[in-house]
Amino acid sequence: MRNRLITMLACTVAVLLLPAGALASDAEYEPNDGIHQAYGPLEANTNYDGTTSSSSDDDWYIFYVSGPGLVEVKLTAKDCCVDATLYDQDGTPLNSVSEVESGKSETIPYTTPGPGRYYVSARGGTGDEYTLRVSGSLTSGPRPGPPEVTPNNNPDMASAFGPLLGGTLYGGSIDAFGEEDWFYFYTAGAGAFDVAFTAIDCCPEITLFDGAGERLTRVSELEGNRIGHLRYTAPGPGKFLLGVAGGASDHYQFRIDPASLITSVAPPSVSPPPQPSARSRHSLATAACRKARRTRKKVFAGFKKAQRKRAIAKRKGLRAGRPKARRNWRKSKRRWAKAAKKRRKALTKANRRMKRLCA
Repeated sequence: MRNRLITMLACTVAVLLLPAGALASDAEYEPNDGIHQAYGPLEANTNYDGTTSSSSDDDWYIFYVSGPGLVEVKLTAKDCCVDATLYDQDGTPLNSVSEVESGKSETIPYTTPGPGRYYVSARGGTGDEYTLRVSGSLTSGPRPGPPEVTPNNNPDMASAFGPLLGGTLYGGSIDAFGEEDWFYFYTAGAGAFDVAFTAIDCCPEITLFDGAGERLTRVSELEGNRIGHLRYTAPGPGKFLLGVAGGASDHYQFRIDPASLITSVAPPSVSPPPQPSARSRHSLATAACRKARRTRKKVFAGFKKAQRKRAIAKRKGLRAGRPKARRNWRKSKRRWAKAAKKRRKALTKANRRMKRLCA
């Protein structure tokens, strides 16, 4: 009993002597499981300690640079094995390091063309610890915040939710196959605007219509943790509509900029919401289903081609009297396994998306 009390007292003293940041260093970053929840903005030459909860858990961070120059993202793995990827402002991968072993560090270099926003994601296994450190001309900027939640009762053009405000982050979800969410907003005059659309899950689709219900532009097949853009130049004051479609449990966020061009007051020439035309009544989900089938067919063809190439390489490597080929095969087994894992994951994702959209 005495030994147990001494042990408990020693542990308590050890915890109390730890710096405050050591206890909350990882918890204070959460939630940061997607590009829409990225923690930051990160400061230059500062260590950020994190832990991945599972192999499917990506920790996301955001930072801003003030101008052109070299930026270096240093990843130090405390456990094996951790990956890190650097993304641009739309979630497009720029550079990465993979399978950084325990106790080792690797650096992601990138030369920025000018001021901008960048993201970093870290991935590992269950309980893998790591440290991120970014060096370069970093500056301050906004962190992705919680969106304005939109009501889930706007399934067609006639019941579109709005008017939306410029510079405001909105969020929503598609809860069932065939469901569509509709929104509308007004422009105060002529000018270019940008609807930045974030796909939290794979793969919602957003379409821009004019006030008469005619389609103007569309962003489709946007993968999770990617940001797409609907850019259009309004000829003058007017009304525009946004239609969002997808599969069950597809979450999304969007924002319209610049705020100075978007108004909550309907221009005099804009009439009440029109009834959907025959063209606009065409289900966005049907188009999404066709694209999902094409994507799945393309991914499956790539998967089968990779399997055939692997089988040929294996036969060459195991053939008697070919020691060099055998050694090359042993060296490349891990690379083949990793590539096969990625392709199986892509195929599973495509199958799941096709099933969701074409049910």
